Amino acid sequence: MTLYLTSNILKIMHLKKIFRLLPILFFNLLAIIPGMSNTIASPQELSVGELAPNFDMVNIYSNTSSQLSDYLGKVVILDLFATWCGPCIQAIPQIKQIQNSCNSTDLEIISIDIDPDESYDKVISFVQEHNMSWIVSLDESNMNQDYGTGYIPTMYIINQSGFIVYTEIGFDNVGIISALDQLIVIDYTYSSLSTSEMSVNTSSKSSPGFIILFNLISSITIIFLMKKRKISPI
Repeated sequence: MTLYLTSNILKIMHLKKIFRLLPILFFNLLAIIPGMSNTIASPQELSVGELAPNFDMVNIYSNTSSQLSDYLGKVVILDLFATWCGPCIQAIPQIKQIQNSCNSTDLEIISIDIDPDESYDKVISFVQEHNMSWIVSLDESNMNQDYGTGYIPTMYIINQSGFIVYTEIGFDNVGIISALDQLIVIDYTYSSLSTSEMSVNTSSKSSPGFIILFNLISSITIIFLMKKRKISPI
């Protein structure tokens, strides 16, 4: 009987130690959230070779309405962003360089703010602050339901026939220029753009699986060290 009671007491003490360690596991798992801060819930993303879904837009500058299909015959860079997205801001100077290096009759740049909580005033202020001199629109037609973008910035290159020929989460300068080079003439002397330039990928996308594994390993390591040194977390 004594052995039975002793065994149960030890089990209870062991469970108490486990419960004391739960806050450590909890706070380590919270680290997953910052790595996914630039995510927006959405369906599966489109792939290269698919026809780009048509959508309506209203240019914030001119307040004129248009559709993606209006730009058939041109190459379109479709930039999906939000004003609070740091990597989206970092990509703007690169987009400007591309705009300066290409003929406006060949290329159209369209930036769509896909955050449904962004107001017109907030976006117009952002556009003016960063001097975005191309088509910028709110996602008033819910186009992201068709495009299924879960991370921003996401870039699509759409060819003259309306098909997606390139997609990139973040901004890969080399990848975008290489794709454009096959479709239109680029004047490399106008700016610092070059296909030999190092890739600048400004995506803040983090792999959830990697983050979870990293944090679980960290938690187990902490538990092991505390047990070895007989240190209580509380």
